[in-house]
Amino acid sequence: MKKTILGLMAITMLLFVLPTQTIANESAEKNAVEELSTEAIADAKADINQMAERLVVINEMDIKSMDRAEKKELRKEVRSIKKDLKAYGKSDSPAVSEAAAKAERGAGIYISGGAIIVILLLILLL
Repeated sequence: MKKTILGLMAITMLLFVLPTQTIANESAEKNAVEELSTEAIADAKADINQMAERLVVINEMDIKSMDRAEKKELRKEVRSIKKDLKAYGKSDSPAVSEAAAKAERGAGIYISGGAIIVILLLILLL
């Protein structure tokens, strides 16, 4: 009888002690992973911003005055930057993928076909 009571007490003690130790280890690991992920996210956002700024600089360049080889290099650079931005866009981190999508969209103005028709009708009628 004493052995069973002692065994039950040992089991209940283990059930209360082991989960708390496991939770403590998991929370420490989770904090370390969060710190690494925030650093990685910050680095990725910095890379994305640099790529977006480079695309803006390339778009503002006077391409007509360049020779054929320079244009070809710029096209290759733009393609590689867009490919990298798409890779960042497929990232697991929502912050990184959102920043990549924003940079990839650019600052262009998009008008739908219906809006163009309405604008043309207004111009013709007025």
